[in-house]
Amino acid sequence: MDEKPDIFFVKNGPVKIKGKHKLILPDNKPQFIESDTAICRCGKSEDQPKCDGSHNN
Repeated sequence: MDEKPDIFFVKNGPVKIKGKHKLILPDNKPQFIESDTAICRCGKSEDQPKCDGSHNN
């Protein structure tokens, strides 16, 4: 994990993380991600903390 990820806040949408990164979940367990991720901000996603596009409904 040498490179820092880029983080983008999408208007009325998720936070997008581009690049390799580590998420610390509510149970304090790290999840190492090798690709881009979208993090839910609306609370409607069935795949928390990841966005599943539910904010569009």
